[in-house]
Amino acid sequence: MEDNVVPLNGFESFDGIVDKISIEYNCKSILITIKQWNGDETHNLSQLNFKNVIFQSLPDISSFNLINEIIRSKDSMSVLKQFDEYLIDNPTLSIPNAKDNIIDDVKKELNLESYLLVSGYCKDWLIICQEMILSEFENLPK
Repeated sequence: MEDNVVPLNGFESFDGIVDKISIEYNCKSILITIKQWNGDETHNLSQLNFKNVIFQSLPDISSFNLINEIIRSKDSMSVLKQFDEYLIDNPTLSIPNAKDNIIDDVKKELNLESYLLVSGYCKDWLIICQEMILSEFENLPK
């Protein structure tokens, strides 16, 4: 299966600022809220709820995080390819034993997805999980 772009509020091309990140290690979940501007008086929010996370890399988490594209891979070969490319692009994040363990975990799971959150200013983020639930809220007052 090919990688595909995840649209936020109907747009594949967007600029969104990460408004909030919640990481629950016990539940293996990550909730990322992205704020997008929708004119002078309103904004949109997108909540990405990643469930059963087996790998996450969120470098530069304290920086100004602008997300302008989210790329999803849905089968294990595509997930492994995206994971490998991510580590090649971010060599300081790789620990050899951890990489092997993650590859083994990906191969064991039947239904995994990976999400590459492409940033305009900081390092890109990668999350590998069983599912992502997207909730969107439009035209919220500023």
